[in-house]
Amino acid sequence: DNNFMHIIFYASEYCEIPRPLDVKSSSHFGINFEVQEGSCIAGEEVVPQEAYPHNNMSGFPVDMPLYVSMSEPLDRPSVENNDATSDDSSVYLMDENGTRIDGGIFYCQNNSLIGQEVLCGTMPSSINNAVVFWPYEDLDPDWRHEFVITSGVVAETGRPISGNSDDGNGHKVTFWTCGDYKDPAYCGTPGY
Repeated sequence: DNNFMHIIFYASEYCEIPRPLDVKSSSHFGINFEVQEGSCIAGEEVVPQEAYPHNNMSGFPVDMPLYVSMSEPLDRPSVENNDATSDDSSVYLMDENGTRIDGGIFYCQNNSLIGQEVLCGTMPSSINNAVVFWPYEDLDPDWRHEFVITSGVVAETGRPISGNSDDGNGHKVTFWTCGDYKDPAYCGTPGY
């Protein structure tokens, strides 16, 4: 409708609130906005699409990056502003003893992002909106690991990931690494 325009209120730490305004009139005074402190929960549900390794996969290569792609674009700082070994990290990888593994945490919105072609280009071209973890060292062979993405990772809309975690917000992938060898015939196949 050409008779309306949306005015949007936005402030740091407040939910973005649009309000339609009738523009048939030339003057508007005393426009009130109802604002909500905190993040917005809007937009489409954000669900995991593809993961490598697959949940409960065995034989995952010890020297490969891990990823989970999502159905909607993510807020990059909520993914990449994390220290993988910190207890308050929203993205981390744990071994079977509960030790967090050091590595790089990246967001690949698509596989042609300037500056991340090498990292994001390692994934199939169909993978978008992926949370990627690249261990700084080879993983321990023959061990169970858990790749965790908590509700601290959110979509551009502020909506947390709806996954398989206990409360439904966030996602976990459990997998086992291959034995003390790197022969692809024994260490699984790519999950794509």
